[in-house]
Amino acid sequence: MACLTFIVGVLGMAVSFLLLLVVGGVETFACAAGFVAGSILAAGGLVSTSILVASPGRSDAKAHTTSDFH
Repeated sequence: MACLTFIVGVLGMAVSFLLLLVVGGVETFACAAGFVAGSILAAGGLVSTSILVASPGRSDAKAHTTSDFH
């Protein structure tokens, strides 16, 4: 799901950028808002993917946890 969020964000940025090149005038602000929204989605996907990759799997989560509190 995190990779899908990144892919959708990048595709949204690409479509908004292409529309930004073609359309002029007031629609420029709408295309720019779509570009910003796509970049937020892409950043969220990258952060989620990096957290998922860095965290241990659920099956061996007990083996990696240590308790400092007694």
